[in-house]
Amino acid sequence: MRVDHTAEARHEPTEALEWEESHRLDILIAETDVSPASSVSFQIGRHPNRDGGVASFLAAYMRKGELPIVISDLAVPLPADRWEIRTSGLWADHICETPMEHWSYGLEAFALAIDRADELLLSGVGDRVPLGWELEFESTKEAAPLGAEAYLQTGTAHGLLLTADGELEIEGEAVRSHWWGTGGPIELQTGGAHRPVHSRCVLPAHGGAWEQDAGSDGLRSRWV
Repeated sequence: MRVDHTAEARHEPTEALEWEESHRLDILIAETDVSPASSVSFQIGRHPNRDGGVASFLAAYMRKGELPIVISDLAVPLPADRWEIRTSGLWADHICETPMEHWSYGLEAFALAIDRADELLLSGVGDRVPLGWELEFESTKEAAPLGAEAYLQTGTAHGLLLTADGELEIEGEAVRSHWWGTGGPIELQTGGAHRPVHSRCVLPAHGGAWEQDAGSDGLRSRWV
């Protein structure tokens, strides 16, 4: 089944508490002579039936040999129409430039550097650090359906990553996914085998959490 470009549009919710609509991007950045393997993952969701209507934003930057840098904000003001959110210490925008071909992303935020993968499930304590990006996604294949209310698309991502260490140009293999309704993907894989794992984190979300394992050749994001 071919996924039509109209699937990129926002979808009408039902009254179910668990109904959500989310856009996600996972990027695997290969190791080079001057930079270790790393990954960037982020997800924006809207939850119109929770707490009068809220949005959520999750993000993780994992780099071999360094602490994971993460965001898990589950009570962002619900955007009226676009996929732009703004709240204390967090601005993010997700723009469909050409349906099923090209998306652009911006982020300016404070995140947490954590020394335990499950720290956000425990005390939520970490070192407060800046995190941002200016990224582009370009598809390399047609979108593939994941059931009736979800799809994913492989491509490449490139742009600027902004951390406390300065600006870093990145480019890597990417998987973009979009789902709506009361069920979404259980596991998303970018690249090949994700083991041995060099970085791991768990990002709390409404109704569960995303567990992310990054290796030099692959990135796995699993819903638990």
